[in-house]
Amino acid sequence: YKEFTYNYVVKEVDKLLTQDAIIDYILLPQTKYWNLICTKILVQSSNDTQRYELIKKRDNITDEYIQKRESASIDYDINDFDIIIENDYTLDGLNKKVENIFNYITTKE
Repeated sequence: YKEFTYNYVVKEVDKLLTQDAIIDYILLPQTKYWNLICTKILVQSSNDTQRYELIKKRDNITDEYIQKRESASIDYDINDFDIIIENDYTLDGLNKKVENIFNYITTKE
């Protein structure tokens, strides 16, 4: 499964290299594109309990499956990212974070 999605994503990202784009892919740090990205953003959960409940509802899965999935997740080094976002699961929080990202990117150029 990982190899299938990886190959697909690589093909799609190759198409995007000539334009500005936002790429959301859990395995991106393991690709050839990682060092080409101008702004790296990590989104973290500020509340794992709330995150698990939202995942269970969205994906209709059990606590056991979430734990299994979490045990296979990637531990990122926050030092590899330009921006760290704590997801507080509020629309107001999201809007403020998007505005901050926009300001960071536009002043960086």
